[in-house]
Amino acid sequence: MAEQSNTPQLKFQGYTDAWGQVKLGEILQEFSEKSVIENQYPLLSSTNTGIEYRDGRVSGEHNVGYKIIDQGDLVFSPQNLWLGNININHLGRGIVSPSYKTMKIVNYEAGFLEPILRSEHMLNQYKLASIQGASVVRRNLDPALFDEIEVPYPGLEEQRKVAAIFEQMESAVALHRRKREKLQEIKKSLLQKMFPAEGEDRPQIRFAGYTDAWGQVKLGDIAQITMGQSPDGATYTDNPKDHILVQGNADMKDHRVCPRVWTTQVTKTAEPGDIILSVRAPVGEVEKTDYDVVLGRGVSGIRGNDFIYHSLIRMNEIGYWSSLSTGSTFDSINSNDISNAVIAVPSQSEQEKIGCFLTRIDDLLSLHQRSSCLENNILGGNKT
Repeated sequence: MAEQSNTPQLKFQGYTDAWGQVKLGEILQEFSEKSVIENQYPLLSSTNTGIEYRDGRVSGEHNVGYKIIDQGDLVFSPQNLWLGNININHLGRGIVSPSYKTMKIVNYEAGFLEPILRSEHMLNQYKLASIQGASVVRRNLDPALFDEIEVPYPGLEEQRKVAAIFEQMESAVALHRRKREKLQEIKKSLLQKMFPAEGEDRPQIRFAGYTDAWGQVKLGDIAQITMGQSPDGATYTDNPKDHILVQGNADMKDHRVCPRVWTTQVTKTAEPGDIILSVRAPVGEVEKTDYDVVLGRGVSGIRGNDFIYHSLIRMNEIGYWSSLSTGSTFDSINSNDISNAVIAVPSQSEQEKIGCFLTRIDDLLSLHQRSSCLENNILGGNKT
C-alpha cells in the first residue's frame, strides 16, 4: 500500500491518523462464476446509473454461461467504465452478461468505496486507463492500468463510520427523489383537471367563487411571440461573458434554460421570465429563462404570464404540438402554428390564481431537485 496521505480536513473525533492510499488491484479480486442453466437467477444489467433488473436477454438466445454475482459484488463495463458504468450490486444474487468484469471487494468497506468509484476524479482516471475504441463512447480498459489506480485508505473502522454517513445521505437523496416524483404526478393530474377537457368550457377543479365558462383565444392575440434565428456558427463561444445561446432542448433542463453555449452575435432575443418553446424535434418542450438569451432557430420566445406557461406545458402533455409538427427530416412547427394555437382562458383573476398555484408546485419541485443535487454532489465529489 502506498504511504501518500490523502487526509480530509473534517474527521470523526478520535481519529487522527493520516489516510494512506491503496491501489484498486489490492482491494479488488476478479472472479467469474458462470450460470449452468437458463434463467438460473434474475437477469441484471449494469448501467451508468446503477444495477437494474433486465427483462429478456442482453444478447444471443440463451443466458447459460452468464456471470453470477451476489450482494456487494462489484460490476463494471470495461468499454463504458469511463462514463460511470461501475456499480456495487444491491439487488441480491443475479446474473450479468459475460462482457462485464465482476469483482469481490476485500479488506475495504464497500459503502465507503462506492461513492469514490463514481466520483469525477475516478471517471477521469478510468479514461486515462482506457484506449479509444471503435466509437467515440467506447474506450477499452487496460486492466493493468486500472489496477494501479489509487483510492484513499483510512482504517476499516473509520471507513465504516464514513460509510454510515453516506448511507444516510443516500437515503435523503432517495426521499427527495420520491417526493419530487410524487409532486410531478400531482401536477400532471392537476394540469388535466384545472383546464377544460376538449369540447368543454369549464374545468373539473376550480377555485371557490369562479363559475363562469372559459373562453377561447389564439395564443398570438394574448402573447408576444418571437421565432428564433441562429447566429453565425463562427460566433459561438464557451465564454460565459458572451450572450447565452438557446438552440433547443439540449440547452434546457427541468423547465429552465441551462447555459451551455454562448455567442458574440445577437439575433433574436428573450428576457428573464420569458417562455421558451421548442419548435424542432422534439417539438413542444416548454421552459422558462432566468437570463437574457439569444434564440436559435430551434426555439421560439413567448412573453406571457404564468397561466400561459402552464397552458403550454399542458398542451405539450396532451400531444397538441406533436400533432401539428411537419418535416421530412425532423418534426417542426412554425410561427403560424404557434400564433394560431387556440387556448382556453378564464378571467384574468382566475388566470392569476391558477398560474400562482402551479408555480408554487414548480418551486417545491425545484427545492427537492436542488436538495438531491447538493447531496449527490457531496457524495460524488468527496475524498478523492
